[in-house]
Amino acid sequence: MPHCWLFDFDGVLCNSARETALVGLRCCQQLFGKTCASSSQEKLLQDFLVVRPCLETGWEAVVITYLLLEGHSAAQLLSDFQGQLKDKTMEQLGQTEASLKAEFQRARDNWIEQDEAGWLATHDFYPQAVTAFQHLVQARNVEMHIITTKAAGFTRMLCQRAGLSVADDCVWGLGSGPKATVIQSILQKADPPFQRVVFVEDRLETLESVKGKEHLESVELVLAVWGYNTTDAQARARAQNIRVLDQEELLAMAAEEVAGSAD
Repeated sequence: MPHCWLFDFDGVLCNSARETALVGLRCCQQLFGKTCASSSQEKLLQDFLVVRPCLETGWEAVVITYLLLEGHSAAQLLSDFQGQLKDKTMEQLGQTEASLKAEFQRARDNWIEQDEAGWLATHDFYPQAVTAFQHLVQARNVEMHIITTKAAGFTRMLCQRAGLSVADDCVWGLGSGPKATVIQSILQKADPPFQRVVFVEDRLETLESVKGKEHLESVELVLAVWGYNTTDAQARARAQNIRVLDQEELLAMAAEEVAGSAD
């Protein structure tokens, strides 16, 4: 019977934090006239990387970047961004999720149109995670999916750059719905049913949503420690019997899968 591996993209296969911050900065310049001197930009990017775990979807980078430019500390954002700080700031700025999402998309589209090579160059890839994915693609009876909040088209562009082969209809991007719901849909359509399902993700809250979903109890959950999470999240994952792996351990897990498929 077939197996299924599901990978998140940002924070698992691709390190897109620099690109996300720079798009957020472009939006702040366009919407609010906020600028960042080139001498200060690297510090802004480093601060953004620290607070990246509190970002759930790309457009929130506009608010995070604005708050960093306004002098808010990383500790403040990590503790309260998804609490009251995000909504309060959006209200003060007269912005909505829809308006910021549209501006974020527009800024990214414009950047790609003007300098696609430069846009692509702001992304890095996690080498052992990419290798694990590539090995699994070659395995017999293993179906591969990418589930991400990034637009599917951008994800496919970046997969091509990283040498990742995945069918277009196996990339579930922005607008596909909650990841737990996507996984449930993939499993329901499987014929024959999957004997094993593994989901690799860097956000604990997403893994928890899968863990709590009816009919998904058998999904093996993996928290990617190299992604956008904290030591506190890793400890909470272990307390819930969620596997917490580094890249080397994921690669070994994938190697076991490939060896098993060859038997």
